Amino acid sequence: MYDTLVRIYKKDSDQEKCLVLQEFYNYKYDSLNDAQTNISVLQNLVFKLQILKEEIKETMLISKILTILPEKF
Repeated sequence: MYDTLVRIYKKDSDQEKCLVLQEFYNYKYDSLNDAQTNISVLQNLVFKLQILKEEIKETMLISKILTILPEKF
């Protein structure tokens, strides 16, 4: 019974991790919000991934931020 529960919840956790990773990689700058809000969204996604035990290095986050910012920045 315990093993079955572990498999079910681990699968959910893995699926959630994949969904959040996909959201992180596909995130585009939202022009309706300011730059700080867009950066906060990315930071929140990284925080969610850390909870799910998926490491996103700071350099990857910085790289993502730099790629989504409009040219005026």
